[in-house]
Amino acid sequence: MTQSTPYVLSGARNFRSFNGYRNADGEQIKPGKLFRSGALQHSSPNALQHIRDEIRLSTVVDLRRPNERELTPNPDVGAEQHQICVVKNDSMYLWQAFVECRLDRGECEDFMLNYYRLLVREPAAEGYRQIFRLLLEDRGPLLFHCSAGKDRTGYLAAVIKMALGFDADLIMRDFLLSNEVIRNSGHWSEMREREDIPDEVDWESIAPLLMVNEEYLKSSLDEMHKLSGGVDAYLSERLGLDGAARTELRRILCTA
Repeated sequence: MTQSTPYVLSGARNFRSFNGYRNADGEQIKPGKLFRSGALQHSSPNALQHIRDEIRLSTVVDLRRPNERELTPNPDVGAEQHQICVVKNDSMYLWQAFVECRLDRGECEDFMLNYYRLLVREPAAEGYRQIFRLLLEDRGPLLFHCSAGKDRTGYLAAVIKMALGFDADLIMRDFLLSNEVIRNSGHWSEMREREDIPDEVDWESIAPLLMVNEEYLKSSLDEMHKLSGGVDAYLSERLGLDGAARTELRRILCTA
């Protein structure tokens, strides 16, 4: 089956559409229906104008913690804002350790693997349940985002595709696309200047924090199997997506 690449918006952090890929039944997510991104505050004026005037979002779901939202509040894009924090604990200690060069690569990798397991468990699952309830209300064009648009957002994008019957290899390929999008955007160079990160920081060592890895999403899948015995059971038991809900979600989001 032929697959195309989702639309990527230049000038916005990891902002991309969901259409282009097809599931096992040949359906794709309706164009203009669902989007994902990093923090909108870092978007260029042209990108923000495009979001307001062309994409015309009806709903924005912000997955970030309160302190993140306070540091970089969302600009007005003409949409209803929902603040649904999926990771309750504050991980600023990790950022401070990173800036002070106190983490090696193995510690960074271990942190991220555990982080992706936490996304599967409560209380993160409650936040994701809320988002699926919004999706099932058929609110029109919806964007969900976190800070970089790769972890909390990338996990949710993968779970949405699981619920819609997309192939596991395709889900992983789209998950890993964040690396290419972020690398091409100059996001980390911008972050280094903005956060005044010391020159002695070993970027190779902290690369696991800055990019996504196949093992991260696999750790989430392993946790789903541990909790519920499999992905389908997890979707039903933990996210409220039984057969009827998934059929309705496909009706709302997908087209032939």
